[in-house]
Amino acid sequence: MSLKIAHLSDIHFFHLNKSLLQFFNKRFLANFNALLTRTKYLDTNLAYKVLPFLKKEKVTHLIITGDFTSSSSKQEFILMKNYVKEIQNQGFKLFTLPGNHDAYTKNSHKNQLFFSYLNELVNFKGETPHSLIHDGVAAYKILDPWWLVLLNCSCSTPWHKSTGLFSKKIETSLNSLLNSLPKEAQITVVCHYPFEKFRYPRAHLERGHFLEKILTGDKRVRLYLHGHRHRHRIEPYENMVLADSGSISLKKSSSFNLLEFTSEQCEIKHYQYANEEWRPSNVRETITCLV
Repeated sequence: MSLKIAHLSDIHFFHLNKSLLQFFNKRFLANFNALLTRTKYLDTNLAYKVLPFLKKEKVTHLIITGDFTSSSSKQEFILMKNYVKEIQNQGFKLFTLPGNHDAYTKNSHKNQLFFSYLNELVNFKGETPHSLIHDGVAAYKILDPWWLVLLNCSCSTPWHKSTGLFSKKIETSLNSLLNSLPKEAQITVVCHYPFEKFRYPRAHLERGHFLEKILTGDKRVRLYLHGHRHRHRIEPYENMVLADSGSISLKKSSSFNLLEFTSEQCEIKHYQYANEEWRPSNVRETITCLV
C-alpha cells in the first residue's frame, strides 16, 4: 500500500486594498510589494491548474505550508477559502497551516482569521489532545508507521521582518506531542519556515535552533517540510531530509514536491513547471524507515 501527498506552498492570492486604513498597518507594505514585483512573477491560477495534474498522478492528499494570502485581507481569505473548497471538491484531503502573510497584521493574528475562515473545512485538531489552533501543534497518522506533525509558528511582525517564532509555548507543546507518539513512529514535521538562521537571515524562524535541537535529537523525525523562501530544495540534514516545495504560483518556475509513502520508506520528488506542464526533475531523495 502507498500514499501520495503533494506538498505545495506560497500561493499568495492578492486583492488590491484601496482603504486609507492600510497606511496605519503593515498591509500597505504587502500591497506595495505586490504591485511592484509579485504580480509580475506570480500567477495564482497555477494553484488551480495543478489540481487536475495531481489527480492524474493519483495524489490523494495535499500539504500546503501557508502563505495563501499576500496581506491577510478579508478578500484574500475569501479567495483562500474558495480554493480550499475546490481542493475538497476534487477529492483531496488537505493538511495546512498559516504562513507569515496569513498573519500579516496584528488584527489577523490576534483574531486568528486564517483559522476562522477554514475551521469548518479543515481538521486542525489532529489525533492527539493537541490542537494547531490552541497549542500550535497537531499530529495526524497518515500511513503506518508515518505521522505528520504540523507546527504553527506564524505571528504578526514589524514592518522590516518576515520571520516566524518557535515560541516557548509551542516548544512545550511539541515536546508533549512527540512524547505521546509511538516509539516506532516515523515523523514528518511540517512548518512554514526553515529553521536554519545562519542560512536564511531574512526569512528565518526565531528560536529555530531550539526546534533544530528537538528534531535532530529525535531519530523518529525523518522529514522536515517548509516553504517561505520560494526556492525549491531537497537535501539530507542530520537524521532527516529538508524539503522546500518552492512557490506553486511562480510563473516561470512553479514547483511542488511529491511524496510517496509506503510502510518501508518515503520517496520525495521535485516537479518543475515548463512548457505549460509540470515535469519531474532529477532532484529526489528516498528516506528509509528506521524500524
